[in-house]
Amino acid sequence: MDPAQNRELMASQAAAMVVVMLSFVVSRLRRSRTEPDPLLYHLRSDAEQHRKQALQAIYNSTDAVSVHVKDDQSSFLRFV
Repeated sequence: MDPAQNRELMASQAAAMVVVMLSFVVSRLRRSRTEPDPLLYHLRSDAEQHRKQALQAIYNSTDAVSVHVKDDQSSFLRFV
């Protein structure tokens, strides 16, 4: 094996080792974080708030179907 091929092989091996070491360090840092990602937490809370508003709107509506569903639900809950 001539020196040029040897140098090329070593360079590619070194680059691969750097990539593996960097991914290991990044994964360890992410695991060590004790608080949840604030962006994901904020999105979850927005989705939860939207869900609650939609359910409240359905519950407070005067639509005949919604009233029927509420009545069925309350009669079902009496037997539970």
